[in-house]
Amino acid sequence: MASMNAINAEYGFIHLEWNFFAASHGKGAVDGIGGSVKRSVWIVVKFRKNIVNSALEFYDLARSLSKNIFFIFVETEVKEKMVMLDDKWEGLKNIPGIQSKHFFQSENYHSISAARISLSHLKSA
Repeated sequence: MASMNAINAEYGFIHLEWNFFAASHGKGAVDGIGGSVKRSVWIVVKFRKNIVNSALEFYDLARSLSKNIFFIFVETEVKEKMVMLDDKWEGLKNIPGIQSKHFFQSENYHSISAARISLSHLKSA
């Protein structure tokens, strides 16, 4: 969520809101496959049968667990994204209780508001 300000600055948005709805999560085929793969990896990690500390380790484990899914690991892309994200996220602060929040709004390029529910019902039409 802290990347909202970076998105505002990069694309010049004046106002940005981000709403999460539990009913919308994981509804597409890709979401289902990704969720299944993550769950398989999580079960193995949870029972301490394997440790995952990197994207490559996740890829290797997921590939070994999911024989009917074709995986591609693009190392250069992972490294490029890590550098870009590290630069954007440097110095960002945590949002306490973020798991219980479903509404985020950028205030400016330096701050955001977070709430448990959307504030759209408070706005005039």
